[in-house]
Amino acid sequence: MSLYYQPHPETQPLNSHREKARKRVKMKRMLPAVGIAAVAMMVIGATIVVFVSSGHTFRKPLSETDPDLYYSHLANEALMENLASRKTKKPVRPGCEATVILMRHCERYFARTDKENKYMYCGYLGLERANYLATLFGDGSRWPAPSRLYALDPIRPDSDTMKFWQADTLEPTAERFRLMVKTGFTVGDECRLAKAVFDDLRKGNLCGKLVVISWSHDIPALAQEFGCGPYNGCPYRFAESEYDATYQIKFVYNSPEAGAKNEKRLFGDHGDVGGYADNGDDMATNDDDDDDIAQRRRLGPTKSFFHHRNTKVEAWEVHGAVVNMNFDPLSFSASVGDYPKGGKAVGGSWRLDDGL
Repeated sequence: MSLYYQPHPETQPLNSHREKARKRVKMKRMLPAVGIAAVAMMVIGATIVVFVSSGHTFRKPLSETDPDLYYSHLANEALMENLASRKTKKPVRPGCEATVILMRHCERYFARTDKENKYMYCGYLGLERANYLATLFGDGSRWPAPSRLYALDPIRPDSDTMKFWQADTLEPTAERFRLMVKTGFTVGDECRLAKAVFDDLRKGNLCGKLVVISWSHDIPALAQEFGCGPYNGCPYRFAESEYDATYQIKFVYNSPEAGAKNEKRLFGDHGDVGGYADNGDDMATNDDDDDDIAQRRRLGPTKSFFHHRNTKVEAWEVHGAVVNMNFDPLSFSASVGDYPKGGKAVGGSWRLDDGL
């Protein structure tokens, strides 16, 4: 006799009928779900047809499709917020011109540090660049003498090490023209720094003067806060290996050479944004308007974002240019007497007090 259970032959047809009945019940329960899925697919398909037929397409963000336009509009919004939305406390004469030079810090290769690595300074080549930079300013030199010097604060929010690269870059220039290097701005204070410079600009204190700022390698972000984007001449990319290029940003107030004033469209079909900032007294200055500006800058450009809210005669123009220092280490060393005929035991003559 088998130890395994064997169903009686007469019960097998009954079990088969029960299995079929279970399947029918299961299918009936699935019908509503299948119907809902079918309706959802029909709705999605109809939506796609409507979008395509009405001219809408699924596109990439403007920051990817046209980054020059995108960053130019962000720069214009920063200009409107930092410069135009504040009233001029002192009349500025038409044609007032001022320039801001943005540059990266000196080279960090073989950077000098203290014994505990709490302080970092420029390397030898970087110090040579800093001393070369000082020779570019002043009467008879390539650029006029600066009236303001700003450097990124050595204290960084993301580091326990104090980094003096920017201060080192401007120190020889400060000593030559007896200026103080202002270092009260750190990473994230780009907007606050621009407002500080714009305060002097609106008061007329910078007409015919030069401001020099040494910053990190993210020069485009700082230029944007000064209202200079790609359409103004300030590219949105700056190589991490770049030390020689500078951004020169020129501000001109109510220039008579502007043709149709700020009604002129600087960028063709894109409108008149990015090149002018209204300085009218009736410009909105309440907190709600500032919040609105900040919100639009976070969301990015929209159709209404492309045009000025007010069009007036009085306006600031922003003109940018990328200009190289043209630092040649060997040429500079030779100019300070490091390579005389017959050689020299010790170089670095630029380290002497009268080495410039």
